[in-house]
Amino acid sequence: MGYSLSLSLSLSLSLSLSLSLITHLTISMCIQDVERERLAEKEQSTKRVQEVEAAERNRIEYLSTVPLDRKEKLVPQSTIAIPEGEVIKLGQLLKRGAHAKSSFKARWFVLKYKQLAYYKNRSV
Repeated sequence: MGYSLSLSLSLSLSLSLSLSLITHLTISMCIQDVERERLAEKEQSTKRVQEVEAAERNRIEYLSTVPLDRKEKLVPQSTIAIPEGEVIKLGQLLKRGAHAKSSFKARWFVLKYKQLAYYKNRSV
């Protein structure tokens, strides 16, 4: 009887150790999977950054080969310097009031640097 008790304790202890080892291995494998995924994401992110940097280098290289008279056409309009008080556009537009049922009214609009104004008539 003492022998069978020690055998059953030994078996339950070894079974408990086996389950603990399996749990530990499963956790280790999950951690390794997460680390692999993070490494793959980092590599993909690095690849994207390199692609963007290469595109920027190509753009700069291309711009350095463009003749001076064509470079002005390549500059976005928003970067062209406009004197602060200078009128960019002006003209009559139709404007509706704040309410959805309000009718359209003709107004005189003036677009200046960083400012859009409108008036009831042209006498401004």
